[in-house]
Amino acid sequence: MTAIQTIETDLLPPTCPLCHTLDRTVTADSLRAGASWTCTRCGHTWGTLRLETVAAYARYMATY
Repeated sequence: MTAIQTIETDLLPPTCPLCHTLDRTVTADSLRAGASWTCTRCGHTWGTLRLETVAAYARYMATY
């Protein structure tokens, strides 16, 4: 499952994987179009590719 699929299925705004802050300004459509955003709490920039990478790493770590 990709980050975009997760956002579309859960119907939740994207969440910063680092500090877990919700970003209500970014939609699944904007992520699909290549948008990125900067977390207002920790300052990290997130986009589709980076979210998918974090999700893949979380799946990998869940197997151990």
